[in-house]
Amino acid sequence: GSPSRLRNQSTGWTVRLVGEGAEDAGGPYRESLHMLACDLHTETLGLFVRCPNAVHGLGFNRETFVPNPSRTSPRDLKLFEFVGKVMGVAMRTCVPFPVLFPSIVWKPLVGMEVDRSDVD
Repeated sequence: GSPSRLRNQSTGWTVRLVGEGAEDAGGPYRESLHMLACDLHTETLGLFVRCPNAVHGLGFNRETFVPNPSRTSPRDLKLFEFVGKVMGVAMRTCVPFPVLFPSIVWKPLVGMEVDRSDVD
């Protein structure tokens, strides 16, 4: 497909669920984004890890994930870039992309300043 397809306002790609006969009127597309977001929160990919508060059972944001600091290879960086592009497509098409980032991660992504309350 063409990269310009990712700029589409309704869907970033077409989803065809084999064996289910579903036409992509948006439902399968939304489901694909949801499934991708859920996969980011697993240890299988390892791009994101539970935040330190979750690991230690302290403070706020225990349900959130942060980028894995050990994932720095060129391949890993391309995967992080891919995740960012998918997040952008989800925003452009007005489909929730339920990633669980603490404010210390998402604030810089939306141009907000991080403050002391974000690291507690």
